[in-house]
This record gives sequence, structure tokens and C-alpha cells, in this order.
Amino acid sequence: MSLYSSITRRIEKVSRSARRPMDRWQGSMLQNDFERFASVYERLTNERFTARRRRPRTADGADEELIATAAEQLRTSGVAVCRGWWDADTVAQAIDEMSVLETQWREVFADREERGTIKDERSLASYFYGNYRENQRLRVNFHRQHAALAPATVRRLLTDDRLAEITSRYFDTDTECGYVLAERLDPAPQGDRWHVDRIVDQVKAMVLLTDVEVAHGPIRFKPDTHRNPPGMMQTYHRVFQRGVDEAYPSETIVDALDGEVEFGTGRAGDCIIFDTLGVHSGTQCTADYRQVFVAAFCGQTEKTRQLERWSRQSWI
Repeated sequence: MSLYSSITRRIEKVSRSARRPMDRWQGSMLQNDFERFASVYERLTNERFTARRRRPRTADGADEELIATAAEQLRTSGVAVCRGWWDADTVAQAIDEMSVLETQWREVFADREERGTIKDERSLASYFYGNYRENQRLRVNFHRQHAALAPATVRRLLTDDRLAEITSRYFDTDTECGYVLAERLDPAPQGDRWHVDRIVDQVKAMVLLTDVEVAHGPIRFKPDTHRNPPGMMQTYHRVFQRGVDEAYPSETIVDALDGEVEFGTGRAGDCIIFDTLGVHSGTQCTADYRQVFVAAFCGQTEKTRQLERWSRQSWI
């Protein structure tokens, strides 16, 4: 290590140590003062959407048009729909791989009293049981650092350059897929409640593996709710204070939000990209089943960095 590098690292270490008391003080102030939190959160959001620092990495022809359109739709409404993202052959391969994952999931939980999350020692995939009894949602998760062990079509999503560029333009900073969730939804007594996933910057891209109509339990959205909509700040503050278990606004608040509900219906191979700060939920599956792959992109924006430094929660 050069002398310059050594000195730089020491300066950064001292700087981080000096920041910690300030971060704790600022975090405590925001925890206890809703008005202060609301002011800071609104400012960080506004700065996030007005910044234009990153230079786009242009693609060729139709890909460039697709990327530019999707990024702009995200900025405008919080949702972008890309029809025919995967061709029929890729979808067929993904369905075959999904069938294997479903069998593995059932084998993992067949004789277990534990109903939480089980990590496979070979593939390092995580098998989620969660609230399966309530909404029949079967999930298997693959992280980017273990991409080499994932099924081929999951790897394809983990390393999809088009999705990475769409989300990078949207966040105005380079980003990559953090994980892919393979999900099957069967007929269930109920769907999800309206919620946001996180109060920091995150986008998810959902690729449909089956044709999805309303009866199949599509995701639903309230468009234009990704930029501090009226009534949602109290929910954001509770998440900042206590974590994402508090990310469920009341039905009264959701009903008062402007705009018609949109449903994530479409054909197998379509891709629905959405800001997870937008109010959304799964819906009840009443017929057949729904299969999807969901890729998550966390934006390391200034808003994300500041909120994660200030909050006492590990996942906001």
C-alpha cells in the first residue's frame, strides 16, 4: 500500500469515527420529532429527483429506446411496463427451473416444525415459508454474490444490463441487482395489505412466467405514490423508528390517494418495473396460479445513505 493510500484510509477512518456521534444525535432527533423527520425526508426526496449527475450508458437501437422510456415512466408514475421482455424460449426455461424450485421448497418444509427461513447449504438459496398459510405464497431467494449457483434464468436477471441501466438512470447512480426472488402464488383466502417495501430507494422488476389476469392474484399499484404523497409521511416515520413491519398505511389513507388502481396483468415474458416506495400490494389468487421472478435493485443514493446512517433499524 502506498503512503498516500495509507494516509487516505486513516483520514477516512477518523472521519467515520467523528461522524458517529453526530449520526446518533441526528437519528435521535429524527426519531423523536416527526416534523423534523418530515422536513428532512421531503428535502432528500426532492434532491433525489432533481439530481442529474450520472452520465447514461447508451445502448443500441431498440434497447436504448426501451431503457430511456422505462426510466422516464418510473420517474413520472413510479411504474413502467415492458411487454415481451423475455421471449418464449427463455420463459419456457424459467418455468422448468421454477418447477424444480417449487419441488425443493416443498421438500424443505415437508417434515419441519420450523416455519421461518431455511438456507440451502449447496446453492445458498433461501427458502421462505413466511405467511404461506394465509396467502399461499411460495418463495425462494438468490443473492447476487451467489449468482454462479443460481438457475440459468435467475442468473440472467441478476446480471441483466438493461435492467441495471434503467434503475441506474432512475436513481442517478450506478446500481446492480441485489437478489432475485422466485415466487409461486396459488389460490388463497386473502391477498396482501397495501404497503411500501422500504423508505429508502429501491426498485423491483417482476418478470411474469405465466399469463396473469385479475383472477391470478396480480400485483396492484397506486401510481404516482412514489414521491411523498399526502398522508404517507406518518408511515415513513414509523418505518424509520421501528422498521418495515410498520410499512402498512391504513385503508383510509390509501383510499384518499389520488389515481386509479393499476393491476400488474400481462402475458408471460412481460416485465413490470416499480419503485417499492409506491403504495402497492399483492392480490388474492382465486384461480390457477401465478409464477414470477422478482429482481430487486437498491439505489445507493444520498437519500438512502443518510437515512440508513441515521436510523437504528437495520432494514428500512
